[in-house]
Amino acid sequence: GWYPAPSQPTFSRLVHAVDFEAVERVVRAFQAQVRGPPPKEQLVVLDGKEPKHGGGQSILTAVAVPSQYYLGRALVDCKTNEIPVARQLCSKLDLEGRLVSLDALHTQTETARDLVQAHGADYLLTVKDNQPGIHETIKKLLPEIPAAFPPQESTSTCACTQERNRSRDETRILCSAPTTPEAVGFPAAAQVARVRRLTTGRKPETLALLTSAPPQRLNASQWLQFNRAGFGGIENGLHQRRDVSHDDDRCRVRHPNGMAVLGLFRRWANSLFVEWRSHQTKPQYLTTSDFATDMAAEGHRRALIMVTTLGPSFTRAP
Repeated sequence: GWYPAPSQPTFSRLVHAVDFEAVERVVRAFQAQVRGPPPKEQLVVLDGKEPKHGGGQSILTAVAVPSQYYLGRALVDCKTNEIPVARQLCSKLDLEGRLVSLDALHTQTETARDLVQAHGADYLLTVKDNQPGIHETIKKLLPEIPAAFPPQESTSTCACTQERNRSRDETRILCSAPTTPEAVGFPAAAQVARVRRLTTGRKPETLALLTSAPPQRLNASQWLQFNRAGFGGIENGLHQRRDVSHDDDRCRVRHPNGMAVLGLFRRWANSLFVEWRSHQTKPQYLTTSDFATDMAAEGHRRALIMVTTLGPSFTRAP
């Protein structure tokens, strides 16, 4: 016979009581079954987000961009911050030989040392006013950034991209220079860079960057590409989809375990969406809403097929 759908309080009690670690293991195993192993050549990005109506905790997530492959997460309690939690999360991930991008908050000597020495990774960091000495040193090493016009061909130490995004012309210029840990006073530093963003209708913005990757592994063009992938992959690929398509900011769950479980499902859905989109004929025109509509077709039959089939085809509903 027919059974009524569980009520909202029932779902709330469920996500509060479920074992998050067990759920995450199942989700990661299913993701590996559908998408294969994590792409080693892609950039690993760590980013935190505090739910708008949460209890003060935030969730730090590690994903590979641009594939949005979910790698792991950690809950940041309201009594601490992301810096020590990021180091704990990195210790749980396989980062050997990977490039790892973190925002300016994590430009910390201990974090950088752990990534390079303990995990065998290379960091890509942004330097702001929280590290004034390093910021001034980078300015001295790279005092001038060439003009964007006329366009110049990319070299190993200078690269430029021009694109149109959301009806705005955007130009990015990155200049890099080799350095040493002693010169900048930061562990394992191999290169410094400054990137200038010129966007129609906005003030020019210049950022200082720091990496442990040597020039032989990371030239200016690749660094600029990773910088764009990290920013776009998080702001557009993760935050916007969670906030707009998944209504993340409207969620009223305040329980830490429930907040973590629901956040995991949203990040998992984002990963599956990118995989589903890659199998379509015109992926650039498809959104998360198209994915949700397709999964809901035929009374959610297509979603059930996807999660119960060893190798789902991801073909769209007619």
